[in-house]
Amino acid sequence: MSEQKLFSLEDLKRFSAVEGKVLKDVVYYVWINRLTTSSPMVFIDKLQFIFDDDTLITLTAGEESDALYFLDDFDFNSEAEVLEQEFKGEIVLKAHHAINDRFWTGLSDKKITSVRLTKRNNEYLADAVVFDIEGELRLVAVSPEEGVLIDFYEDI
Repeated sequence: MSEQKLFSLEDLKRFSAVEGKVLKDVVYYVWINRLTTSSPMVFIDKLQFIFDDDTLITLTAGEESDALYFLDDFDFNSEAEVLEQEFKGEIVLKAHHAINDRFWTGLSDKKITSVRLTKRNNEYLADAVVFDIEGELRLVAVSPEEGVLIDFYEDI
């Protein structure tokens, strides 16, 4: 079993910096793999939060889908073009603005009041993040089979 990945101090600072920011949009960058003989494999490769001050954060599951990572300097058009050239349309990357989808409905123009992480022995696992958006909780997690996962989250 591989060692669990941890968020770095820089990552923790980035999460802290989004607290209090107002959410404008959420973008899913969806990987569609048509190389399989049956139905295409579709999963969220990257998740981007865009704020009202024109800043953003982009999270990805990474190439191994082993943890959540911040992605700097992501260029959707370049990445989509590289995939198109390399795989001749059999693997594509699509952008989907999701702010009006069921997970995000009503959350545009709301503040991220806190960001919660999994803590173990004074370290923070890079397995999942809960965003508290004015009392509405959204879980962002990673799955080796499905990339970035998004779900509702409830305190118990």
